[in-house]
Amino acid sequence: DILYVASTFSDSILTFEPASTADGDIAPDRTISTNHQCAPVFVYIDESNDRMFVACMTSGAVGPGLSGPESIWIFNHASTLSGTPTPDIKIEGSSTRLSEGNNRTTHNVWYDPNNSILIVGHHTNEILIYDLTTLNWAPSTTPDIQDLAPRVLKINEESDDSDQYKWSAYGLFYLPSLDRLYVSAGYASTGSSSGSGGPPTPGTPMNAVKVYDGVSD
Repeated sequence: DILYVASTFSDSILTFEPASTADGDIAPDRTISTNHQCAPVFVYIDESNDRMFVACMTSGAVGPGLSGPESIWIFNHASTLSGTPTPDIKIEGSSTRLSEGNNRTTHNVWYDPNNSILIVGHHTNEILIYDLTTLNWAPSTTPDIQDLAPRVLKINEESDDSDQYKWSAYGLFYLPSLDRLYVSAGYASTGSSSGSGGPPTPGTPMNAVKVYDGVSD
């Protein structure tokens, strides 16, 4: 019964508990600071393992004095964290594709403990899927930095250039029971091979929910 809020511009994660009775202009019960190393965009909680996954954005004018790379932070014992804890694991590095494009924003992160896959929605035209089956969830040295190469699901429907970043992945919802992924996507007509584009021109498709089955493999 805990509500986790990614407070992007304050470089922190706020919790309100119990969430079912939270009401009005109230202070958070806990504040988890990322110490200017991460601007949290999205938080996913694996309740069965009390584990928190945080999508970090560090490009552009976001947050005061950000210095960390684009990454996914993973914390154990999510329900008791406060202050400025060190993440147990970081997924970051040149192989992760998290720094792809000129708007390096990880909008979403979703974890499926049944298949041990991490699904990340990127601002560019990609869904990144990481296999975490060999991950050591309790590393001896923290943070344990993992430069993992993902499987890449491109959400483009362009016939001219499949590498153009014309569809941005803004939202995810994954149903493990059906192995089905829903992607909230926005169209940018000025997309290019070097990064994400601007808003669509009149008459072009603007928004869609794209559905993919068999995501785990």
